[in-house]
Amino acid sequence: MEPTVKASARHTIHVTADTWRIRLSASAHSHPNDAYARRATAISAIGSVLIDVPLQGERISESTAYDGQINADWNAEVTGTDVNIARDIISRLAAVPDVQVDGPLWSLSDSLAAEAAVEALQGAADTARNTATAIAESLGGQLGALLYATTDTHSSTPIPARAEMMAAKASIPPRTLDLELAPSDIEVTKEIAVTFEFLAG
Repeated sequence: MEPTVKASARHTIHVTADTWRIRLSASAHSHPNDAYARRATAISAIGSVLIDVPLQGERISESTAYDGQINADWNAEVTGTDVNIARDIISRLAAVPDVQVDGPLWSLSDSLAAEAAVEALQGAADTARNTATAIAESLGGQLGALLYATTDTHSSTPIPARAEMMAAKASIPPRTLDLELAPSDIEVTKEIAVTFEFLAG
């Protein structure tokens, strides 16, 4: 078996998120007519804020609660890239009765995630090669051809915040939060393991 040199490395970079996702829900617990009416009012308030923002994954459900009353629920998500739109959605809906806002959850778009992965991989590869070179030289030889390389990617996503309060309803909810909203940094980590030929000196 030919002698080889193995090395591994990981490299982490921080990338500012360019995409947000907000989870919205309308939920009322009461006798049927009241629960349905409250849910409809909450959905209407949400719709008045999301005029130009399309909903995704819309779901509606009803169930009988333990006390014989009705749980009337509605859930959906919105995504976007404009921070001002996210700020407006959260600040207007945070105090609307029967409405819950979860988010924003920050992430990287496909194109930015691909760019970040390349940058992190380059950093990991450089470190692994430098380590392998140092090992080979410390043994009085040098690196030969690259024989194997395996990679792995990790990323961490911040936990979304939750905005939930009660207040008087309005046709177009006013802003109730003076929100300082900025995209989170996403950690992108690449790991690489390499195997080189070892050329004795």
